[in-house]
Amino acid sequence: MILFGFLCSFVWLASVLLFLSGTYFSCASLKRASVRKKRLQSAAPISILKPVCGLEEGLERNLLSFFQLEYAKYELIFTIAHPTDPARPIIEKLMQRFPNVQSKLHIMESKVGKNPKINNIYWGYKTSQHSLVLISDSNIRVPRNYLSEMVGLLEPGVGVVTSTISGVGATTFGATLESIYLNTYLCRWIHLSNKLGNPIVLGKSMLFRKSDLESCGDIDALANVIAEDYATSAFMRKKGLKVAVMNAPVNQYLGAFSFKAFWLRHIRWGRIRKCCEYPLFLAEPFVSASGAGVCGALAFWAWTGEAFWAFLLTHLSVWFLIEVFLATRQESTRSWKVLPYWLALEVVTLPIWISAFFGNTILWRGNRLRLYAGGRL
Repeated sequence: MILFGFLCSFVWLASVLLFLSGTYFSCASLKRASVRKKRLQSAAPISILKPVCGLEEGLERNLLSFFQLEYAKYELIFTIAHPTDPARPIIEKLMQRFPNVQSKLHIMESKVGKNPKINNIYWGYKTSQHSLVLISDSNIRVPRNYLSEMVGLLEPGVGVVTSTISGVGATTFGATLESIYLNTYLCRWIHLSNKLGNPIVLGKSMLFRKSDLESCGDIDALANVIAEDYATSAFMRKKGLKVAVMNAPVNQYLGAFSFKAFWLRHIRWGRIRKCCEYPLFLAEPFVSASGAGVCGALAFWAWTGEAFWAFLLTHLSVWFLIEVFLATRQESTRSWKVLPYWLALEVVTLPIWISAFFGNTILWRGNRLRLYAGGRL
């Protein structure tokens, strides 16, 4: 019983320490963003790769934000795999509306590897004109100073600049769960991992120098791994380069994102994490609010012989209050109303993790892919 009590106490204390540290680093970053000084415009032009596939929620306004960026010189390169893609008319309309913004549309999918995203952007990358490249997914919406903020962090010794993601505009149950996940769990772990020296790079917003990627094998080296962002981070760190995280998050508009889409996305992400960072994946249930709470309650029961449920409910209540604080810093429209959604997220977290644990295939953009150790496809 003593050993059991020590083990549960250790897990609870470690989980709470990670939770509080990650929350502190996240809030500190958001505070710096709120008082940031305007960065000088960099003279270095940027090629922005925008892989598009189908009609994302809020697609037109997402893409519009990139035509309205305040930056001296950049090019927008949209890539779609098929001429009949329903996003094509939206892209062409925006290109006609903003003729002064250098932009082009690639309608072609290469077959350089098994990663659908790399196949999508490959020729766009190869024909890009500038030495700085930003890969940016079609489901994010950015402020006008986005590029100057990103470039301001690409200092000597930094190989990749990335961003946290703020989920906004949720109108459905699934979208609200996704919003809470992005605004709390993911935000916290990105900042904490960065501080601990194992940075997380999000491919939704990833800026780097072409020369740095070329020294790691260029874009071809990413063609047969599922997580090109994870691989890019690993390549850069092997070269002694750091990862920088932008203080302010970029918005992912969620709209009517369905619960089914939420479920499938998180099983996919779980299986990717399992293949890339297996020991950390195994620890995930114990760093959730409920997992840590159960361990803490068991430890308290082991030492005192009572008050399991009182401890668990107190733990969850305090954890939730801190989550609300972080979520409202990320997206000001969220408040106490998130409680039932937060509880629902806690309920589905373990079944999603179990499903991720017992599978090695994912369905992504209509492609069924099998994952191997290290994220290989």
